[in-house]
Amino acid sequence: VYPNPACDHLNMDLADPGSYLVMDALGAVLAQGTLQRTVDVSMLPAGVYVLLVECSGTRNGVRFVVER
Repeated sequence: VYPNPACDHLNMDLADPGSYLVMDALGAVLAQGTLQRTVDVSMLPAGVYVLLVECSGTRNGVRFVVER
């Protein structure tokens, strides 16, 4: 996942499309959708978040930072 910290989007190198959730530190889901290569994070205020990606039956979580 890059860039980290991010301003308006996150890029991912995936072999297959998948789905994603963006959660805050309390576990509230702030965004979700089908992932191709980019996740829009422009609507998120500055802070630390978790991107949970499900791809090919596997779930992975990545912590990322949004800077403004």
